[in-house]
Amino acid sequence: VYTDWNDVLIPDVLKGFDGVFLMQTGMDVPPEAVTTLKRSACPVVSLDLDLSGSGIPSIYLFPEKAIRKLLDHLKGLGHQQIACFNTCKMNMIVQGRIDYWESWKAENGVEGELFNSPGEDNTVDYGAVRAQQEFGRLLDERAFADTAVICTNVWTALGVEKAMESRGLQVGKAISVCAVNDEMLAPWLTPSLTALRMPSAEKALAKCVKWMIAGGRGWR
Repeated sequence: VYTDWNDVLIPDVLKGFDGVFLMQTGMDVPPEAVTTLKRSACPVVSLDLDLSGSGIPSIYLFPEKAIRKLLDHLKGLGHQQIACFNTCKMNMIVQGRIDYWESWKAENGVEGELFNSPGEDNTVDYGAVRAQQEFGRLLDERAFADTAVICTNVWTALGVEKAMESRGLQVGKAISVCAVNDEMLAPWLTPSLTALRMPSAEKALAKCVKWMIAGGRGWR
């Protein structure tokens, strides 16, 4: 596990393996890091961060445009006020999801307020506890007027639902709640949570492994 893009572990790994799947958590990528990856003789595939624009093969399971499925669903239910709620530490992935919500609203003539209260650390609860506290405060202060809310990840949504439950508000009737990704948890949740289901990466991973085994050149 590396802690930042300047970690000495990165060049060591690039020198020591025949292929690398680089899995990181949304940190902004400095230009020098992209250059290091591109110049490496070791084939690199980026997971959960789209670096394809820099020529690095990427597997990105939740592209921002996929959020349209959730927003169109909410609009189809009659919602015209769809908020966006985030308590996760800000990074380029979270910002991309917020930006897409903003652009979809403008395109569809829908209203909705952004409630962005990011924490500094996601290692303990991934924003769930903070979400419960912050959304509970909004409810207590009657500061939440929208009829639906899209959460930037499933943990934020869990905190939102917990805050509603403790105040006797029924999810889906008082406020519709959805999350960008479900981490394969949604089918097991009560109350239920509308979310984008985690897709299988098997075919994409297999294609990347074959590319690495073949020498990692000429990616198509």
